Amino acid sequence: MLESSPVTAYQGKLFSGSGFCAFSIKPGKKRGRETLFTVTDHRKNTFWVAQMNDLGLQLLKTGKKNSFRALKSDKREYRTTDGEYYRIVKSVYTFSIKKNGKKIMTVSRGLMPISMQRIFSASTPIIKFDRQTNEEERIFCFLLYFRS
Repeated sequence: MLESSPVTAYQGKLFSGSGFCAFSIKPGKKRGRETLFTVTDHRKNTFWVAQMNDLGLQLLKTGKKNSFRALKSDKREYRTTDGEYYRIVKSVYTFSIKKNGKKIMTVSRGLMPISMQRIFSASTPIIKFDRQTNEEERIFCFLLYFRS
């Protein structure tokens, strides 16, 4: 489940079905058209720094040298340095991201299971990732959702 955070320091939070906060995204400094974000994975207690601008996005994991970099090639398309491409697909009730034509993330509204309505409101967006999606791609998709 995705929720905008009532705490103004956070832009959004991603919760598991049990109500545990799995990820949180916090906007940082803005330098011109560039924005920095801090993404926290609360399950693994790891931090990511994301740098977004009009040209694309770069993710850096704390303590890791290699980064995930995607350059914007179209209004709704990003390409990575290794040839992968990601496309944002929007409709009235859904938001999805496809990697090389295969859907890797879907966000839908209004389809909340009754068991989860005890924890979340019925209109809370539900996010689903493909099982093959790695951690960097999940954070990348998460950032694109909150930026769109």
